[in-house]
Amino acid sequence: MLMDSVKDYYDQKSVDLIERAYAFAETAHSDERRLSGEPYISHPLATAFYLSSMRLDAATVAAGLLHDVVEDTPATVGEVEEAFGTTIARLVDGVTKFAEIRRRAADPGSPGEADDKRRPDYSREHAENLRKMFLAM
Repeated sequence: MLMDSVKDYYDQKSVDLIERAYAFAETAHSDERRLSGEPYISHPLATAFYLSSMRLDAATVAAGLLHDVVEDTPATVGEVEEAFGTTIARLVDGVTKFAEIRRRAADPGSPGEADDKRRPDYSREHAENLRKMFLAM
């Protein structure tokens, strides 16, 4: 669904970037599942779809796909930068830092547990927070 929608709006270079980001994120999250049992990649896909539906630039959509890679997988910001460039790496790093601040604010005693205890509506709220942050940037 994401790739169908981006092909209608973005040029081929942008589509290629988004496809590479999706492949990177899907590989990085391949062993992760959400509490519902669905693959974890469904959350970054929903985020990217939301960002693309607002017609934000391809770098922002790619960062939406990659936003949890550094936080939840062994992948590093350096690997993201090597694969996607400085702009996308900075967006991903910024979201990662934002998520850490949010976690600490919610539970200052927690060292940063995964969001496995989220409310069912967390993904939509999280996507909205990302949208606001990306627009501000």
